[in-house]
Amino acid sequence: MSATGSVVASDNDLRLTASGLPAEQLGIFVTSRLQGFIPGPGGSQGSFCLGLPFGRFNGPGQTQTSDATGSFSLETGTQQMPLTPPVAAVAGETWNFQACIATTTRG
Repeated sequence: MSATGSVVASDNDLRLTASGLPAEQLGIFVTSRLQGFIPGPGGSQGSFCLGLPFGRFNGPGQTQTSDATGSFSLETGTQQMPLTPPVAAVAGETWNFQACIATTTRG
């Protein structure tokens, strides 16, 4: 996963990119100011590495589907981080991000 954009928080410029995912899977980005660790339950593709509270980028146009190469990205900003209520990221803060996908099994 990578994040690119301006180093100035007030520029409201942030692009999140996830890669190395299974192809054609539905996914979202999540964020928190805190790191955490919740081991993946049975069948999970990995552990959840954010602390509480966390927010989901699952608003209109934010849910993604990984492409044939296993990547997806989201153009978002720093002014509406999806906590409850939404907050702006400000200079000096650290934000953590994770990509989550919904895997399906066929039997």
